[in-house]
Amino acid sequence: MKILFLAGSKNKDTELKTTKIYNSIIKYLFGVKELDVCTNIKSDFIDPIKKQSIEYEIKISDAVIVEATIPSFELGAYALKCIEKRKPILILSQIEDYKNLSDSRYFRVCKYKTLLELPNKITYFLQFAQNQSISQRLNLRISHEQREHLERMAEAKKSNISNYLRDLIEKDIISN
Repeated sequence: MKILFLAGSKNKDTELKTTKIYNSIIKYLFGVKELDVCTNIKSDFIDPIKKQSIEYEIKISDAVIVEATIPSFELGAYALKCIEKRKPILILSQIEDYKNLSDSRYFRVCKYKTLLELPNKITYFLQFAQNQSISQRLNLRISHEQREHLERMAEAKKSNISNYLRDLIEKDIISN
């Protein structure tokens, strides 16, 4: 499973604290077997090349973990991209509880007090992310009329039939 770890920019006032947090999270992630971890802790997310690189990493990752104790608009924008691409995302923060920012089933938040809490929270998230991967195949026989209806509805949503059906199932899961 490929995990992308993003963190906010460091400044001189918070550099010692954030470096300890980031190193702790990275050390834990690299210690988990069967994980391919990519990290991006930069002070300049606006650089077009870095932005393109991060967007590509989001695209190929199975899940994203963001340490947002130092919040930024860029981290929020990347979180939104993850939700749009149906990537499980975990937002970690010592200060802010971001639970009310999204009702997406892919969006998870962990407000923590100590670094000792993080391994359990991250492990739980990684299990959730593993379960969210699209790995089950479903073959279905439908009538020509049903197929045409699905094509029209998917096109109206600017989607494809598979994603349209997944969305219907997710809405049904949420409503029940």
